[in-house]
Amino acid sequence: MKQAWKLVEADAHERARKQALTHRPGKPTRTDWIMWQKELEKIAAGYDVSDTYEWTVDADGNNYGCLFLTVDPDDDHYELRTGIDTYEEPVEPPHYHANIDVNTPTFLRKQLEEENEQRKHDFFTMKGAARGMADNLRDAMNEQYYSQLEHSVVGYKNVSVLQIMKHLDTEWVPMNTKERRAIKKDYYKPWDVAAGVALSKFTKALDERRTELHIHNITIEDEDVKEHYMVQMYESNAFNETDMKEWEDKTEEEKDDWDIMKEFFRKKMALNEAYNNNNEGNSTALYGSSANVTEQEEKLADMGDQIREYIQQLTGAKENVPPPTNHTSTASINKATEEMNKRMSKIEELLTTLTFANNKNRGGGGDDKEKDDKDKDKRRGRNRRNRDDPETRYRNMGGYCHSCGFHPVGKDHTSETCGFKRREHDNNATWTNRGTNGSVFWPSPWRVRDDEKTHASYAGKSAPTN
Repeated sequence: MKQAWKLVEADAHERARKQALTHRPGKPTRTDWIMWQKELEKIAAGYDVSDTYEWTVDADGNNYGCLFLTVDPDDDHYELRTGIDTYEEPVEPPHYHANIDVNTPTFLRKQLEEENEQRKHDFFTMKGAARGMADNLRDAMNEQYYSQLEHSVVGYKNVSVLQIMKHLDTEWVPMNTKERRAIKKDYYKPWDVAAGVALSKFTKALDERRTELHIHNITIEDEDVKEHYMVQMYESNAFNETDMKEWEDKTEEEKDDWDIMKEFFRKKMALNEAYNNNNEGNSTALYGSSANVTEQEEKLADMGDQIREYIQQLTGAKENVPPPTNHTSTASINKATEEMNKRMSKIEELLTTLTFANNKNRGGGGDDKEKDDKDKDKRRGRNRRNRDDPETRYRNMGGYCHSCGFHPVGKDHTSETCGFKRREHDNNATWTNRGTNGSVFWPSPWRVRDDEKTHASYAGKSAPTN
């Protein structure tokens, strides 16, 4: 029977090994440590051992699986993440249930035996998961960063995930000011409405991420969270003026309550989505949202092309009306032509309406076109800097950013500290190791301050091609 439990352990080990951690060559950073922590937690939570370890499920029914293998339950971190304070260290169950003896009734004996079998199953599942995750963690880095934990006889056989993570924490990736600042900056990400991120997901991430950072001794203040949240509500354009005025009209006490704030905008978002869904396709819905201008224009253009093509087909049909024959009376042809003319007139009417709507949507047409063109010129002038004006912004001369290129604007601007990261941005990209699709933008002289043009990495140089 012992062999059967070894198979259970091997299966759990294999499941973990199939979920490899992100490999980081070279010396790991604190950011890598946090990334591995999150990846390990995801793997650990996938093992259900709640039949034996009831304390792995919180009061709301959330099953945290083997999370205790990656978040130390001996300090307050496990309780902070889960709200569970009843952890008991797992021990291997006995071969037979302790309550079985010669006097145990048959029905009760069977029940206790099944209970003991389940305990063994969960215990060896936990052991396999622990071993697999420890192997994954060692594979994610060079051996020199965990070799101090190796036993002279059994190697890394008894080295747990928590031991490796604590070793990295104290010996290789202690939190410093630069890392702390970068992690905090990453917390205050904007709400990416355009990418389809739901408000509920954005809000939930703020709460969960805040708890995670507290475990890393990074405190996010209440006022900073609420301020960031409100800035995103305004900048998202997901709420109209009436919604925002209704919020501003609340008492200071209500506006200072995080739960009230979240609930208010959650309800408004639900109402707006319901309204938009019910009015999908209506003219008011089509032109009502500035966030969908591009999509609206594309739809209008497609509709116009389809109607024009249809008109051309009808016109061709009209020009090719067959002459009267023995089988076709002149009256029949005239009737068909008249019907065709009616249909064409209707389509032309629709096309005219569509064209007007399209011009209105684009901001042009009618007596306002000249004014609109002037407004556009003003906007272009406001957004374009004159090349004759002296450059005043400082650059990180000799620096590199994966998204912004060489000599990025900002004295401390690097791939890691960039505030305008593209999708698939690489925080580790450098001048000599730009990673995948790293920007090769090289600023023109008129974009560089006079006192920085003589920098050794810029004067007479150009973007590297290798």
